[in-house]
Amino acid sequence: SADGTKLVAVVFDGQIYTSTTSGTSWTPRESSRNWFSVASSSDGAKLVAVVESGQIHTSTDSGVTWTPQASIGKCYSVASSADGTKLVAGVNGGQIYLSNDSGITWTPRGSVLPWYAVASSADGTKLVAGAYGGQIYTSSPATTTPGTAGYLLGGQKTAIELQYIGNGQFLPLSHEGAFSAY
Repeated sequence: SADGTKLVAVVFDGQIYTSTTSGTSWTPRESSRNWFSVASSSDGAKLVAVVESGQIHTSTDSGVTWTPQASIGKCYSVASSADGTKLVAGVNGGQIYLSNDSGITWTPRGSVLPWYAVASSADGTKLVAGAYGGQIYTSSPATTTPGTAGYLLGGQKTAIELQYIGNGQFLPLSHEGAFSAY
């Protein structure tokens, strides 16, 4: 947690462990599996953990109970926004997966690479991912200008998903590649 009182750790071929005492005592949670990565909301209530084989588990009670969610592949890393609603997971030999609903649904994004590490900004809009033996990739939200006279310009194989929010304005939900707004 942001104040350091609630902690969570995973053990490969072991259990998930939680602490509410800044690490002076630990409680084993969930079954023994090949846990690989875990992330927490800033209050320590919403947790997400991944098993190397790709099963994602979430908790909304600081790790007391866990719910299996999606199986997305050989997942090596997971990160969370401060409120725990926006999650990102990196799959080795797969894609980056995003969730905007605390891990209930997942959407693949980006190229197939050996994703080894992911991180998220507090608001979940800026992401960074590292590919094993490769480069570091960043992603941030695209923006548009208000009104009907503007337009977006992107290169080959770029894509953007927009949601109409009313009053002539759109909200960018996700994008692949770089865009310019005019």
